[in-house]
Amino acid sequence: MTKYYLKDLISSNLNSKKNIIKNSFPLEIGTDYMEKIYIQDGFLFSKTNYNIEKPIFLEAKQEERKFVITISLKGNTTYIN
Repeated sequence: MTKYYLKDLISSNLNSKKNIIKNSFPLEIGTDYMEKIYIQDGFLFSKTNYNIEKPIFLEAKQEERKFVITISLKGNTTYIN
């Protein structure tokens, strides 16, 4: 199983001026889609769709406060706080 850091995979997406970003993951991981909707200053709604092709370990460390809701339609995810 390969380990990736979420900040390395999506930092360019979050900093991009585009509101819709497709397939920025390396091809060996899978495909991704991100749609950013700015609700108001300080509030960003980010709709993402990840199609991961193989099991991976994805580590995410966040510096700022966030409220995250994840809905997984296929596969499984384990979160460790």
